[in-house]
Amino acid sequence: MDSGMWRRVLLVLVVLGMEGREVKGSNQEVYKKLCDITGILSALLNEEKYSGVTNTLREALYGGNWQDPFVNGHFTGKCGLVYPPSRSTYCSHIGMGGSGATNNHGCFAHSLLGTCLCICVPGNDRKDYCGLGDNVGKGASWISWYDDVNNLFKEVWDKINQNCTARNTTVGASGLLETLENAVEGIKKEAQDRKLNKGYFTLGGTGTSGVCGGTSQGDACVTYAAKNNIPHIPWADKY
Repeated sequence: MDSGMWRRVLLVLVVLGMEGREVKGSNQEVYKKLCDITGILSALLNEEKYSGVTNTLREALYGGNWQDPFVNGHFTGKCGLVYPPSRSTYCSHIGMGGSGATNNHGCFAHSLLGTCLCICVPGNDRKDYCGLGDNVGKGASWISWYDDVNNLFKEVWDKINQNCTARNTTVGASGLLETLENAVEGIKKEAQDRKLNKGYFTLGGTGTSGVCGGTSQGDACVTYAAKNNIPHIPWADKY
């Protein structure tokens, strides 16, 4: 990508940032970055000129095969795991108790929607990790196999959509693909800088072991396995 194109990318990111939201919570910084990417994806999906990559963009947002648990933003209970979902098994590629990789664990982390839910849905302390406001969740939480999560997921995702997509109506489509690439590279670098023991990487959380069970603010996160010594982020690798 030439220097002129990078300047256009940075300009659009500045415009997006100036539309920024006031957020608070332990995952506010990574949420801001994911929110920007969500907004760019939504804008691209509405642009006819990008119709040739619509399926790829939609797969990045919602997931793209039978194992992915979302269809147009709605949780399906799929992904090869027992339903209802334990937060840890859906958000972390590390098995319960940090016992190592387990088949299909971490499938929420394969899509941008699932990643946002893992870092933003209230956990055991029922706090607003991403600064979504409006009493998001209304005291509900997501931790165990037995939590009723469908309504909670919908409420959190609707709020993220509202926060992250409306502002892009004034941003031109030119350069959005390059802008997306730049924003995604920022997410990859953030995960790269947060390497755990056993070669895993995390987004969100503070001081987490990578189990991402939502038992505290510090454990609202996603965990990725390594591929060639860098984090393998399925939704981010689609660009």
